[in-house]
Parts: sequence; C-alpha cells; structure tokens
Amino acid sequence: MTASALRFRASPNGRVKGLLFRGDRVFIRESYVGSPWVKVVVVKSRGGLAFKARGWVYRSYLKR
Repeated sequence: MTASALRFRASPNGRVKGLLFRGDRVFIRESYVGSPWVKVVVVKSRGGLAFKARGWVYRSYLKR
C-alpha cells in the first residue's frame, strides 16, 4: 500500500468495513479494465479485519 491507511469497503464507494494499514496483505479477487476499484481478500491485517474478509479498495493505493 502506498497510503498509511486505506478504507476497506463493502462495495465500490460503499460502506467502510474497516481499515487496511501499510504492511497488511491482500489477494486481488476481481479487477475490471477501466475501473479504479478491485475486490480483495484479506490475508494479513493489523487493523482487526478477519482473515479471508472480502471487500473493495481503490486500485491506485495498492502495490506489489
């Protein structure tokens, strides 16, 4: 992640389910050409998100 914290949402522009922090790990589940949003699955979270929680984040804040 390029931000110190990132909103983890129920849907694109939807309700915030929690926060992801720099160093947290996610797996990209769905990605659409032309869309700035990606659906992810949480692998590791320091912010209390459950393992395998599913949600949406803004693509430009993710990095490999």
